Amino acid sequence: LTDEKAGELIMAARNICWFGDEA
Repeated sequence: LTDEKAGELIMAARNICWFGDEA
């Protein structure tokens, strides 16, 4: 994975975690 792709995956994972906490 390129750094950009890895960054996108990390951001997506963080968003999923945030949504999970809010739910």
